[in-house]
Amino acid sequence: MPVDDPQVTILISVDEPDSSAYYASQTAAPIGKMLFEELGNYLALNPSYSSNKAGTGKDVIVPEGRGLKQSEGIDLIKASGLNYKLDGEGEYITDILPKPGHTLSEGTEIIVKLGKLNNVDKMVEVPNLANYSETETNEILNKLGLKGEFEGTGIVKSQNIAKGKVVNKGTVIKCTLEK
Repeated sequence: MPVDDPQVTILISVDEPDSSAYYASQTAAPIGKMLFEELGNYLALNPSYSSNKAGTGKDVIVPEGRGLKQSEGIDLIKASGLNYKLDGEGEYITDILPKPGHTLSEGTEIIVKLGKLNNVDKMVEVPNLANYSETETNEILNKLGLKGEFEGTGIVKSQNIAKGKVVNKGTVIKCTLEK
């Protein structure tokens, strides 16, 4: 890192990962992302993009389209302002990378995996809920198949599961609200 003048190389190895989250995208990638972001700040690197795969607009949350027919899921992805690339063959969306719940810039290209309905991934990424109202937070969580519990009133100031953590659908995210 950076690609044009390498100064840093990182190898991440996860020993005995959780049996429900053992893919590199669920274990090592979030750690790598955090390290690269911190190193980029430390080295005072500014990101530069050479293709249109990186977004340039406002932040959007990757929607949950897994389990939907291809046409329905693609409409949902387009409506969120993301671009997509199809991978595989099949009538149903079986996975989306990065996982639903991940925050990206509008216009970023995501990968939509196609296949049979019985191969649908049930994991989602916990989004950053900070500064959303209880109503907005519930809407975001419901769209991802997650549940919310709230303490206090106002906007979300903290959440019990960190943004970027990959969890099973149905997981309860506890949020503390403050005015």
